[in-house]
Amino acid sequence: FSLSVVAREVNDYTLYFMKLSSKANLYLTLATLMWGITFPLTRNALTEVDPFVFVSLRFALASLVLRPSVWFLFHKTTRAMLFGSLMIGILNAAAYLCQTIGLETVHSARAAFITGASVIFVPFLAPLFKLEKPSRLDKLCALIGFAGLYVIMDIQHFHIAHGDLWVFLGAISFSLQITYLQRLNQIIADYQLLTFYQLFFTLPFVLLFTRGHSFSEAMQPRALEGIIFCAVFATSLAYYLQNKYQKFTNAPKAALIFALEPVFASVFGMLINRELLARTTVYGGLLLLLSLVLPSLVNMSKESSSSIK
Repeated sequence: FSLSVVAREVNDYTLYFMKLSSKANLYLTLATLMWGITFPLTRNALTEVDPFVFVSLRFALASLVLRPSVWFLFHKTTRAMLFGSLMIGILNAAAYLCQTIGLETVHSARAAFITGASVIFVPFLAPLFKLEKPSRLDKLCALIGFAGLYVIMDIQHFHIAHGDLWVFLGAISFSLQITYLQRLNQIIADYQLLTFYQLFFTLPFVLLFTRGHSFSEAMQPRALEGIIFCAVFATSLAYYLQNKYQKFTNAPKAALIFALEPVFASVFGMLINRELLARTTVYGGLLLLLSLVLPSLVNMSKESSSSIK
């Protein structure tokens, strides 16, 4: 009788975890969808507002939205958290400013795929932050990713277009941010408070570049729409969903979901702005997408093989 009760409890728990895992994957897909939409909306907003003003208002509003949820957590603040968040703030400012400047002249899909390439640099930056060294698979994916970048950026005689260069510099900054945050998460347990501080500390470094720029232009319809969506949904809500639900799914599945960001950006770029995909964007994007999903597919294949055994 006791064994049957235990078996039933285990079965109930397994079903509960499967439902939670499916729910987590759904919410992570929603977060990725919102990140994809930011590319065409940001391009539209930049026709009416300066990039520096846009990014500063995005993070100011995102910080305000998140503040009530961490109000009772401030007593857990540590020096390590503040210093780490300050460093993340610098990298965030560089990443989002470069990406936003690039989006003034680069189409949504193109910018999203170049930004997505930030993932292929992470394994090579990891040893600098005392994390694991890149594997053979990481090196293979990097070669595929660099081939995709070469095609998508249409590099001729080693000359890179102005907008592509800004987005690429943003991707490098994102790589550093991802790697440093991975190291920081090993030291700091309170992800919710850390998320707030990393958004809040991005502000001072962005505001340094807003001198002489008018904030009144942010009240234009397209600018306001882009700022509100990027701040409330793609930053505050998306980060909240990622922090809350990513732990309920495995890393390969999460990586596969996040790799959909440039795909969503391409789709919504066509739907919202009627942007046509250039042949170089399609071919280069496919190579980049392969480099992003290949490690996850290999890991999932290994997991399924070991479970069968």
